[in-house]
Amino acid sequence: MLDFKPPKDTPILIWLTKILLPAVMKFGLKDTHLEVVGDGLKRFRSVQTTL
Repeated sequence: MLDFKPPKDTPILIWLTKILLPAVMKFGLKDTHLEVVGDGLKRFRSVQTTL
């Protein structure tokens, strides 16, 4: 088991991923939203100003 080598990505696989990934991100993720509860926005702004 010490001679295991993972498969290498082929140029065709990389090309397909570059072409298809934006479409999957746009159409595959249906309802992506962020819900801020309580004083979350106030705490975020205080952390943002300290950085």
